[in-house]
Amino acid sequence: MFFKSLEINGFKSFATKTKIDFQPGVTVIVGPNGCGKSNVFDSIRWALGEQNARHLRGTRMTDIIFAGSSSLKAQGVAQVSVTVDNEGRYLPIDFSEVNITRRLFADGQSEYFLNKTPCRLKDIADLFLDTGIGAQGYSVMEQGNVDAIINSKPAERRVLFEDAAGVSRYKTRRGEALRKLERADADFLRLTDLIAEVRRQTNSLKRQASKADRYKRMTHEARGVERRLLSVRYEKMRKRLQERTREHDDLQDRFA
Repeated sequence: MFFKSLEINGFKSFATKTKIDFQPGVTVIVGPNGCGKSNVFDSIRWALGEQNARHLRGTRMTDIIFAGSSSLKAQGVAQVSVTVDNEGRYLPIDFSEVNITRRLFADGQSEYFLNKTPCRLKDIADLFLDTGIGAQGYSVMEQGNVDAIINSKPAERRVLFEDAAGVSRYKTRRGEALRKLERADADFLRLTDLIAEVRRQTNSLKRQASKADRYKRMTHEARGVERRLLSVRYEKMRKRLQERTREHDDLQDRFA
């Protein structure tokens, strides 16, 4: 597996599209100070997912976009494409060539492409796990990194050795699994709170339903009592009316 080509457009000093083809073996880029040699390295590192502008010798990420010159106008987008030979299937993808493209617009919006298909930065990072290739991989080192590694603490060098030994993939997966467990625990606690709240609401609704049932029952009984009372009153008034009617008829007969 090796880099087959690098295509740069609008990145730092590369105002126009520039393509560099690599062959198996050692490729050396030579030139005087300030000609842009480091920009080639920066473009590869950036395409592979570098997120820290300071590592690219800038203040903001948009600083990498060509800012213009006396003879060339500024660009509104920077794009870098890296093509990797994958004949040996070192990368877990069924392609003989793998093309990684990163694009950055002047408003700060980024786009990533894997074989010209839109993807996430995480997809690219997962693809290059344990290969040594990546923004922080040991296969891509800028000037001064070797001295920094030699003078680094054992714990810092351990990360590099684990990457070279192929352990980083499993550490990454372990970290993701632990984060998923943490999110699951948080979701479980949230679910427990929701269940407790629903139970409180259910108990309140049960009490309200019980009161409503008792109200309906008592209202029904009250209406029954009221109907019986009205019936008794009606019967009494009917009898009194009959008595008064007989008395009236008797008086009429007496004075007729």
